[in-house]
Amino acid sequence: MDISIYNIFCYIILAISSMIVGYIIKNKWKMATFRTGVITNFIYILAIIILREQVLNYLWLLAILYGFSSSLYYLPFNLFITNKIKNENRTSYETKRKMVSSRV
Repeated sequence: MDISIYNIFCYIILAISSMIVGYIIKNKWKMATFRTGVITNFIYILAIIILREQVLNYLWLLAILYGFSSSLYYLPFNLFITNKIKNENRTSYETKRKMVSSRV
């Protein structure tokens, strides 16, 4: 039950924050948004470390942090990839990147 609530909050916040981040990125704040995503991801991991056994009591807060940090990080990241890599090379690049990241 707790995990399902966590996932529901994650996806709701991810949808809402993706719309907000999309608006921010249109106004030329791509790199600052990406950096903020890295910082919020650090805050998310730090919150898990600090809360330890009380994580279940604060799942809603962690879900909000995770959803927000994911949209702040991955939306600009994917835009950087699409701007820097040509269409014919993108599938090859993504395949290799996923293979490497799955092994790590």
